Amino acid sequence: NKVMLRANVDIARKRIELVQGDVAGAGIAGFLNGSVDFSGEPRLAAGLAVTPMSAQMAKKVWPVFVASKVRSWVVENLTSGDIERIDVATNSPIENLQEDGPPIPQDGLSVDVTVRNATIRPVTGMPPITEADLKTSIKGRRVLVTVDRGFVDLGGGRKLTVSNGTFEVPDTHPKAPPARAQFRIDGPVPAALELLASERLRGQASVPMESGNSRGNLSGQVSVDLPITKNPAPGATQYT
Repeated sequence: NKVMLRANVDIARKRIELVQGDVAGAGIAGFLNGSVDFSGEPRLAAGLAVTPMSAQMAKKVWPVFVASKVRSWVVENLTSGDIERIDVATNSPIENLQEDGPPIPQDGLSVDVTVRNATIRPVTGMPPITEADLKTSIKGRRVLVTVDRGFVDLGGGRKLTVSNGTFEVPDTHPKAPPARAQFRIDGPVPAALELLASERLRGQASVPMESGNSRGNLSGQVSVDLPITKNPAPGATQYT
């Protein structure tokens, strides 16, 4: 709830230089720096660094022009978590930062986010991953999220452990950019069967076994290919 900006406007050079940019309130602190050059094609060179905040606050702080499709996905699927730090840097024509603009240059955008104790739902219709530590890196049009460890709670005390996870969007520019999630999963067989019977996997990955009559432990590697879109078609998500 506090933003303080001081800038120099150079009419002759057609340039705005941000001298001071402070963001504060709701327990967070951050700073802005950068410039806008409109001597030719308008260009933004800026940096934003913000320290501890909740996931809900981070959704508000994340600029709408930064990886907008991925931002929309995060707003929908990241339920909670503690953000340790957000670093955003851009050096790109302003037109490229718009959702319907040209592809952003690979060196035009850099975002790094560290989240602790997060709850995130990678795929709609499946249980969320909880207590996860996430690191998000955006370089140009490529997005990479890594998950060291987390849990999938199936209820009734049944949990699966998720580790060594990655979520990658190679190119965020297409209308429904393709993404891939890969992770290791460990836990009791009954919990795994519950997961396979979930809304998104039922009918595609179900097996003729009942969780109530099964025993043992499972270790496996899972790969999911999906488009980043609000309502993916039933057959658009592929599993291995």
